[in-house]
Amino acid sequence: MKSRRQALKLCLDTAVVIVIEIFNAFTLEVFHGVEILQRRQHAERQAKKYRRLADNSLDADNRRRYEARAEEWENAVAKNGGSGIIRDIDDMLIPVTEESIKSVPLVQIPNWSDEMCEALREAHRDLLKEAAKHPLGTEVASVHDMSMRRIGGIIVGENKSVIIPDLSHAYIALHTHPSGLILSPSDIVQFACRDNLKTLTAVGNDGATYMISKMNSLRADEFSSHIYRSLDRLDKFIQDENIIGYVQGIDTMLKESERFGVQYIKRGT
Repeated sequence: MKSRRQALKLCLDTAVVIVIEIFNAFTLEVFHGVEILQRRQHAERQAKKYRRLADNSLDADNRRRYEARAEEWENAVAKNGGSGIIRDIDDMLIPVTEESIKSVPLVQIPNWSDEMCEALREAHRDLLKEAAKHPLGTEVASVHDMSMRRIGGIIVGENKSVIIPDLSHAYIALHTHPSGLILSPSDIVQFACRDNLKTLTAVGNDGATYMISKMNSLRADEFSSHIYRSLDRLDKFIQDENIIGYVQGIDTMLKESERFGVQYIKRGT
């Protein structure tokens, strides 16, 4: 059986970005299209939510505030509408707000104490507070020991990505997704390749939380082979520019990973 590193076709250093070369027909434009569709769908949901709140509010001040927020999201939908795949993705990056920080969910994780679960939520909130200090689109990250005590300071990324260092002992890594989107293929490959990375999370600027963890029942080689096969299947969606299929494929890949001892949790806002 091929080793995980051979199967995933990647070259890894402890403090460099993983470069994935699995997709023969990969194009940056289609990747942008995937993100744009998800962000547009998110904007549509937010617009409906705030319009519904405005319609049902009995307080005039609250109604005006909800209407203003609904209009902001409706404008975002209109700006990114149409059938073209290529658009400026910066238009749909989600700003961090006090509301999104408060909305970060408390995720109840099997085999985690209540204190650790609360520490995870607070750590996610700390990341969003830090991200809010930087230009829109900046990713930030932190690493923690297996008791959720932070190791070092918050890491601020550049060029809309953040480098998470690998450690010589078991650790948990957290980072932000300015788009509020699901874990990316590079996130998943990094998680599979780093033996000591036991839990990886992404918290969206809107508070949405995604999490994958290695369980004691992990079958590492089978999990890595599953990732390789799944990413290979995603190539067809990219070639066909089937954006919805591509996004659903990532979610399915993570759900199916539970068969190999990987726990996948997602909590929306």
